Amino acid sequence: MTHDLIAEIDANYRTIATRHERAIAGLSMGGYGAMLYTLKHPELFGAAASLSGAFAGPSGIEEVMPQLKPSTDAAFGPPDSTARHDDDLDTWIAADDPSSLPYLFFECGTTDPLLESNRHVVAELSTRRFAYEYHELPGSHTWSFWDHALPEM
Repeated sequence: MTHDLIAEIDANYRTIATRHERAIAGLSMGGYGAMLYTLKHPELFGAAASLSGAFAGPSGIEEVMPQLKPSTDAAFGPPDSTARHDDDLDTWIAADDPSSLPYLFFECGTTDPLLESNRHVVAELSTRRFAYEYHELPGSHTWSFWDHALPEM
């Protein structure tokens, strides 16, 4: 999907079709997806950003946000599935070469239910010496927070 989407965008919009001129970003589950695609395909992006990333998506987000259990089960399968392991950010952070990754940017609200998973990912990146920027700002998992976070991102 990643390669097809990039090819579609480059074919239909005025882009500079190089890694250093391409970024990916998202919020909540999209923030998780942006980081997953970047960790899986670091050669494609010059920067990646996440606002309130749902980083525990495959590894237990339903414990923090139970309403997401049906969608995470549909996306990743049962708790012991290969997809849950293969799409876990910790798996990719441990495998990637920090020097091969683009610059990573994160923001999360201090009252966001996903704050602990954001702190966990940032701690893992720090341990491996990845280049990143992380901000915790007042706010929660809301459009109000994201509207204020977008300009900084």
